[in-house]
Parts: sequence; structure tokens; C-alpha cells
Amino acid sequence: MKTKQAAALLLVALALMTAACSSSTKSSTPSTTTVPSSATTVPPTTTTIPANAGTWSPIPNGFYAAGAPTAWTGTELLVARSGCCGGVGSVDLEAFDPASNTWHQLPPTPLTPRSGAAGAWTGTEMVVAGGLASPDGLRENAAPATDGAAWNASTNTWHAIAPMPTTLPDLGNPTAVWTGTEVLVWSSAPAFTPGTNGSEVVLAYNPLTNTWRKLAPSGLTSRQGAVAV
Repeated sequence: MKTKQAAALLLVALALMTAACSSSTKSSTPSTTTVPSSATTVPPTTTTIPANAGTWSPIPNGFYAAGAPTAWTGTELLVARSGCCGGVGSVDLEAFDPASNTWHQLPPTPLTPRSGAAGAWTGTEMVVAGGLASPDGLRENAAPATDGAAWNASTNTWHAIAPMPTTLPDLGNPTAVWTGTEVLVWSSAPAFTPGTNGSEVVLAYNPLTNTWRKLAPSGLTSRQGAVAV
């Protein structure tokens, strides 16, 4: 009988000890809080500009307001004179030399004052043609022109070139590029009056033969502000 009582007391003691250890283990375990994945904070991304990204610097003022056409010769920037206050401007050119950070004027052009002329550098000459020309420089007296001229860098002189086979669209802002053999001219202008059509002109000038030829239209609707390279 005593043996049974002793065994029962031992079982009770073991049960109490087990319960105490379990309670101690639970109380000693630190509590944790689960954060929903949606609450995870993503650090903002930043853009670092590299040290060799380049910088801007001002250049001196030119002799007059800059206009179009413009061209890069490989050593200088050629810029025509812009019109202002009822004037059409001209294709008189000034040149900016980045090496010396200076401007200098080129000889006056033989062409009458005008705006909207096409112009491109051929490697030896600056070819300009067309535009709205005015005998007195006033915009109110301007009319579409087809004549042109070229400034030769080696002789620093102008000479006349063959006229274009057609005038360029009014307010067409022509783009001219050099292919290596020809000056390509593209000019387009939308219709500014309801019920009328816009216009597009595509031409090519060959300095060796001093001739122009018409090229096929692009097929695009007439427009302004397009980029052509």
C-alpha cells in the first residue's frame, strides 16, 4: 500500500515539474509580431549624374540675332541673321569659333533679304536658296523666291547658283542636309486657310553640275515642326 502511495506521489511530482518547465519555456520565449508583406517599405530610387556628364557654359553674344539657316563646318558654327519687327532678316552669315570663343562676320550675301531659306554645308561651301525674299527687307513686301548662292570657305566669297525649280512652301521651315554628293531640301507646310491644301516640296541640288532636281513626295500629310536628318 505504501509503495502504491509513493508511486502516486512521484507521478504527481513529475507532472507538476513538467507543467512548471512548460510554463517557464513559454514565458522565456520572446513575443514576435508578423508584419504583412504589403507594409514593407521600399527605399526610393535615386539617379546619380556621373562626373563626366558634361557641363554648360555661356558664349559671347553674336553681332545680330541668330536665325536660320545654320550649319556646322567642322570647326565653326555658321548662323544667318534673324528678322525682327517687320523685317525678314537675311542669309548674311556670322561664324562662331568654339576654340577661340569668338564670333566673326562673313562677307555680305548677294541675295536679297529673306526668311525661310534652305541652307546646308557641303564640306567646302555653305549653300542657301529659296525663302521669302523682300527687295527692301520688309516682311510685307516679301514673296517666294527660287534664287540661291553659295559661300566658299577657301576663297571667302559668294557665288550665284542655279535657281530652284519651284518655290518652297510659305512658312515651311525647310530642312536641308548634305548627303556627300547632294543637298537635300525638304519643306512642308499645312493648310492655314480652311478648304485649302497644304504643300510639300522635296528637292536635291548637285554642286558639281549646278543643277536641281525634284524628288518624290514623302507621302506624309503636310506639317510643321518635323525633324529631318
